Amino acid sequence: MKPTNTEITTLSEDILQIAQKASNKKVDMARFCIDHEDPVRLHDNLAIFNISQDEFLMVFNMNANHYFLSPGQILRFGIYFGLDLPRCIALMLKSEWESYFSVTLKSSFSADYWTVSALRDLDTIDRYIPDFKPDIGKYFEMLRDNHTDSNERITYSKVDFIISDLLDGSFLNKNEQIDKIFPDKNISETILLAEMPVSVREEYYRLKEIWNLKMADLEDMLYLLEQKKLISQNLENDYFRTFYKSEIEKSKLEYRIEKYKMILLTMLDSPELTYRELTDIAEDKLVKARKEKNELMGKIFKSRNYIDFSSGEGPTISKNAYLKDVKTLLKKIQFLTHPDTCPNYRNFSPENKAKINKLFAYVQAMKSSDEELYSYSPSMLLYHMPDYDQLLSVYMKVCKILNIDPEHFEIGNRLELLIMKGTPLDELMEFLKFETERIELQLSHLELIQSDYTNEIKARYYRDALDDQVSHAEKLRKEIAELRSQLQNYKEAIKKEFNKIRNE
Repeated sequence: MKPTNTEITTLSEDILQIAQKASNKKVDMARFCIDHEDPVRLHDNLAIFNISQDEFLMVFNMNANHYFLSPGQILRFGIYFGLDLPRCIALMLKSEWESYFSVTLKSSFSADYWTVSALRDLDTIDRYIPDFKPDIGKYFEMLRDNHTDSNERITYSKVDFIISDLLDGSFLNKNEQIDKIFPDKNISETILLAEMPVSVREEYYRLKEIWNLKMADLEDMLYLLEQKKLISQNLENDYFRTFYKSEIEKSKLEYRIEKYKMILLTMLDSPELTYRELTDIAEDKLVKARKEKNELMGKIFKSRNYIDFSSGEGPTISKNAYLKDVKTLLKKIQFLTHPDTCPNYRNFSPENKAKINKLFAYVQAMKSSDEELYSYSPSMLLYHMPDYDQLLSVYMKVCKILNIDPEHFEIGNRLELLIMKGTPLDELMEFLKFETERIELQLSHLELIQSDYTNEIKARYYRDALDDQVSHAEKLRKEIAELRSQLQNYKEAIKKEFNKIRNE
């Protein structure tokens, strides 16, 4: 419900209207201020506004001396008058918008453009509202810490849902009109379906059941992939614990071969260079080879950092509880890193979008090069199950980028939020169809990338090597012999080229 010019009110107008409607709380609003001799106090025993009476008067002065209330200050006003969550959030948005709008207009027009007519100018609003990006995390924290309605549980997903709905501009409406957008927070699925024909109810429940099943399938798929990935990691660790000496020797030889190959090619292009100059150039160009060598050493280091718990000593861990925690965390990570569900993704800066996309790529295909994302817990008792510490490190990184409190974030049930809003049944059914299709696409994508994600090809190589260690050791010896031969050939080619250059 986008506003029209006649529906838009200023924050100061909302304050007066709310105070006038509250017949049981008629009070001199000067008492809301911190410097009043008998201030009205909230549950924390502090005055509603931490400003003076003179500053409060400037809230109603729509000129250059206007005082802008902050979202936190106006929230306390809403709590005092018992406003529900959507109306409180709408007031908070309006307070932040008016401050943002004033600064933007002054910057754009190089003049004092702060007037009531400007606040109601739909063309100007349409121009600037797309760049208005309130911090959902901060709103959530303020509401969680201050809103005292015991019947209204504050979750991040609910705050995000309400803000997203209001940011079409409807928060600019008269505050009491917000009840038309969120008509009754006590609306339930049962009430919504009560008067519907049996065939309609059955279709709704059918769509809802399919949606729930697909969500469960997605959770299971995410868990299965993490489990397979850990099994691959375990095989890699076992492999390098067994064959690390040969792999180190191979790596050194391969690096030297690449170095001599680079020296020879550079020598052919620039015969005037000294051997020292050729060596320095080769070292500078061998970035990829050095990276591969360092990655191998990292794998070997992790494989040697091993603790054996086969004795059965140590604390007991509930497998079912662990499984539930892992699935919950996986679901959160998937939700927060997927562009379709990541909160406020469309409003991110290019830099933050890039960070989220990188983490999404890691979650989808294990492509990240950040060492902290490969955190390995050698003391993991449930050795065949996903590493919770590894997943937690990713989750904490995502929350830091999104400015979300990791302790209090919940995905929430969007269907319940839509029902709370009073969404018509036909729109709920369209939502279920759309979400089911979206989840099916995610499942199809995970099926396609699971081989890369779980590193199956490498895992098969490691498994075959460990199953027949004698044959694999012999294979490594032959590879090392061949590499030594290649290295000798490059040395001789370089020596031959130098002699040729001297003779010329």
